[in-house]
Amino acid sequence: MIGIVIFILLSILIAQIVRLKYCYSKFLSIILLCFLSFLLSHFLNFSTSFLLVLLIFCSLALYFILKKKIIFEWKYELLFIVFFAYFLFLRSLDPDLQFAEKPMDIAFLNSVLKAEKFPPNDPFFAGGSLNFYYYFGYVIGAGITMMSFEKPEVGINIALAAIAAFSFFNLYCFLKEKMKASNPLLVTVFVLAGGNLYAVLEFVNTISRLNMPGYLFYWNATRVIKGTINEFPYFSFIHADYHAHVVAIPIKILALTFAYDYYVKKSKLSFAILSFLTFVLYLTNSWDFPVFALITFILFLLKIKRNSLKFELPILVLLVLAVYTYINLVSMNIKAIKIVKVQEKTNLLEFIEFWAFQLFLVYLYMIDKTQGKLIMLSFVLGLPMFLIVPIGVLLTPLILLSIKYIKRDFNMILVLIGTLLMLVPEFVGVESRLNTVFKYYLISWIFLSIPAGIKLSEMLKSKKKYMKTLAILLLILCMIYPIIATPVRHYKAELSLNGMDFVRKISIGDYEGIKWLKNKRGNIVEASVDCYQYGGRFAAFTGNPTLIGWACHEVQWRQNVNEIVKRIIALNEIYESYNCEKILSNIKKYKIKYIIVGFEERRKYNVNESIFDKCGLKLVFDKYGTKIYEYT
Repeated sequence: MIGIVIFILLSILIAQIVRLKYCYSKFLSIILLCFLSFLLSHFLNFSTSFLLVLLIFCSLALYFILKKKIIFEWKYELLFIVFFAYFLFLRSLDPDLQFAEKPMDIAFLNSVLKAEKFPPNDPFFAGGSLNFYYYFGYVIGAGITMMSFEKPEVGINIALAAIAAFSFFNLYCFLKEKMKASNPLLVTVFVLAGGNLYAVLEFVNTISRLNMPGYLFYWNATRVIKGTINEFPYFSFIHADYHAHVVAIPIKILALTFAYDYYVKKSKLSFAILSFLTFVLYLTNSWDFPVFALITFILFLLKIKRNSLKFELPILVLLVLAVYTYINLVSMNIKAIKIVKVQEKTNLLEFIEFWAFQLFLVYLYMIDKTQGKLIMLSFVLGLPMFLIVPIGVLLTPLILLSIKYIKRDFNMILVLIGTLLMLVPEFVGVESRLNTVFKYYLISWIFLSIPAGIKLSEMLKSKKKYMKTLAILLLILCMIYPIIATPVRHYKAELSLNGMDFVRKISIGDYEGIKWLKNKRGNIVEASVDCYQYGGRFAAFTGNPTLIGWACHEVQWRQNVNEIVKRIIALNEIYESYNCEKILSNIKKYKIKYIIVGFEERRKYNVNESIFDKCGLKLVFDKYGTKIYEYT
């Protein structure tokens, strides 16, 4: 609790650094803090870098408070605390970092916290680094952890709650301050907490059979379109994997705030901040980069004048150079992006089950903004698309209408890009159709839900009774998902934020061993099991790289099957061999310092513990059946 209070107070203090309205400064200051720490960590260790930048920020903030005035709005801060408290409560019900990809998330976060220099070590591949992965989101998570002065296994749950809270907070501020929405809270809830039609149909079907929705109700609504993943914000928040696409949500919303400000006021500062946040999105979740680079370029074209070349064009060039430099000179050692041709087409009924609420409301929004004849013409022009891409019959009119009115209404940019992103995986995939639908649909959800939510709030205020009734019905249907999914997802009541407590229940020896190893450094050997399971737990919770952790993920990341097979063989030899020469050869080759013998190793391997003493390894930890040997 004290750590949470410290984080809130520090976030208020460093918000003074960015001398903008408080609701924009609050999250932007944290991004700036983490970004500067990220740059400095290529030369110094991360902990030192972050504390140094934080100290400078706090000093400058105090100076601004004393010499100028404090930037603070208690109503906005109270709103953030309400959102934050809600998601903290949800995390406290089920804080375990055991299932899905949570062990990978805490492993990456610990690796950032323990990094001597960036890029951080790959915790599941000793000797490797995270130069294949966009890891800035974990830098933000590590920053929030350090600002709360909590242990990483607690800090990551605070960070998860903070990211969700900042998403709601940023969107509310955008809608209230910039778009002047009549009911910004309702629109915010619709965009970030609403569900889809599939969830409604599943709920009705379940109740009609006199059953109650089960645990998978929260999951099923994200697997609507066959062979793809269809996440939407509220699912991402309650599923609670600390992934790049989740951390990017509040950054995207903040970027939209400054995009809108430039669209309306042509503010050079807003254009610069938008470009900066576009680069941050590249570092956080590179799927978002081309989307926001496109938005930035569209705004530039819409507002271009001769004098624009003096400021906006150099900023765009700087953005391109920043990405190019980072890819080639700093960290990103990634294979070339593979574009694949897609044969599958989205089933129109499945598409409607996922997108019905947004599409219906966006069409109503369009009717208000456009002429009836033009809407009918766009539908006629869109009919032939059904033969090529079935979902095109619904999207083509939106594309045509949004292009027509893009200079009049910022939301038309969101509709245009949102609909285009839905069409992309009907023709091509980036690596795969599954992942392309997954990442682009999540962006489209936010983009289309904003004008849809605005229309919904207008309908609720309509003097026409049937419009108000329809709006209430739509709102109820949208809220079925969060109302049902939230309790079925959080079936526990741990009332703790410690994500490592589950280890104690599996093996008290492992729990104590992890605590002992936390402050040590060096490569380790432990059991390697399938992804999404208990293997790699020492690497995950200590940040010390293991010989080979989640092999299935390492294959995807590194595309080096032979090396991974060699490591698995070496792992088996270390645990099961009776030959000291073979054991020590593997230990020296991979620069192993600690060998773990615990619950998981005994379960998977026929461990020959006696050989470790004969080979000269030193027993440095022995509690509750878990042993750790050190090679010196």
